[in-house]
Amino acid sequence: MSQLVLPRIGCKLCCQTLSPRASVEYATWKATGFVTRQTPTARAPLCLPADSNLIRTLVASRRCFKSQALKRQTNSAEATATDTPWETTNQALLVLAGFVGVLVLGQVLADYKLPFVDLPYFVSLASLTIYIAAHKSRSNKTRQQISLTQATLAPVGASGALLGGYLVIKYFQQAPLQLIFNGYFWLLGSVAVAGTLQPPLNRLVAAAGAEASADVLAGHTNFTLNNLLACLIAIDILGLIGLSSFRTALVLLLGLLFYDVFWVFGSPKVIGDNVMLTVATSNILTGPVRLLFPRAVGAGEARNFPFALLGLGDIAVPGLLAGLALRFDAARREVEVPADLPEPPLLQRLQQQLKALTGPPAVPDPPALAEESDSSDIYFWACMGAYLAGLFAAFAASTITRMGQPALLYIVPFMLAAVGGVAATQGELGKVLDYKEAPAESPFSALTKSDD
Repeated sequence: MSQLVLPRIGCKLCCQTLSPRASVEYATWKATGFVTRQTPTARAPLCLPADSNLIRTLVASRRCFKSQALKRQTNSAEATATDTPWETTNQALLVLAGFVGVLVLGQVLADYKLPFVDLPYFVSLASLTIYIAAHKSRSNKTRQQISLTQATLAPVGASGALLGGYLVIKYFQQAPLQLIFNGYFWLLGSVAVAGTLQPPLNRLVAAAGAEASADVLAGHTNFTLNNLLACLIAIDILGLIGLSSFRTALVLLLGLLFYDVFWVFGSPKVIGDNVMLTVATSNILTGPVRLLFPRAVGAGEARNFPFALLGLGDIAVPGLLAGLALRFDAARREVEVPADLPEPPLLQRLQQQLKALTGPPAVPDPPALAEESDSSDIYFWACMGAYLAGLFAAFAASTITRMGQPALLYIVPFMLAAVGGVAATQGELGKVLDYKEAPAESPFSALTKSDD
């Protein structure tokens, strides 16, 4: 009698371990998620040990697999049937209401000059901006994907833009550049407001967004309107561009980390001036490219600048990874498994033998197993938690050293470690590294088609 004695194996969904005494035919269990090897012969007879706990495990694992397959297929069908943009949902309305509430509360608290209010204010605005942008990108049908080559060259392009802004501030202060920049940011802000605030959201803050754009054009410096416009620009940008793979994300985030560190810590030694700080605290480049919160003038760098600030890049760059993680979570739940899997003869024989045996159940109820195995949006929430931890670390370092800090130096390692840690614990490290989104339609090609 030819048999295959399996090593200790288990169900990928419910993580129940099977006894090494189990000897089953490979073809029977091929569709159930068990990892086995082909039997020496397809007609090898089946050897079933008289072990009720083992049989209960096999039966429950099979039911768990079918229940999860049905649940995933139902979720995928519902998502396809509705196909509703996230920004038109009630959840989006509640999130944006919270976002506006943070802006209003910050405006009120700024008058009291309380210490350390800027940290929770920035953390709340930044995390809500990333949350909105990530969910908007998941339902967006058109998105310009960042290639690996573009990710590699991004630090070079960002360095050129930053250095150009620095030269303008240093050598062209008498030119009417502020009016030019204000006009540019007014146009950019108007586009962001129109692109972000779709019904029913535009009923809530469309008027505020229009006022913020006019405020920028007039050269006023109300920090709340500046922050509103900056966040809307970040949301709109993250809805139009995105990463297609975690390999590209790794290259982009590490490259921009070194870019951030060099222009904060390295430029004083190379150029003789802190280029990043000079541009960030400039009174010429006053557009919505940073979040602001009033502070008392004190010691340390930029002691005369009346605001604490957070660069828009410290929101947009981590937001690219968070959006990719959310789309990856959605892709993990979409598996092509038939919901009406027939009961194989082996399972029927196991159920018959189970009736003749006694013993306590070895596994919990199958529906409970299916619910526990559903890890919805685990990568996205890991990214969000890591982003908050990195932002807290950056502000703590700035408070202790009284120096401006490159926030990406803290945020990027936290977020990459979070994605890698979740992938390792889920046994999906290879799947994460190999993941690549299908090419999405570019928003520019969509505009061309609409013009035709």
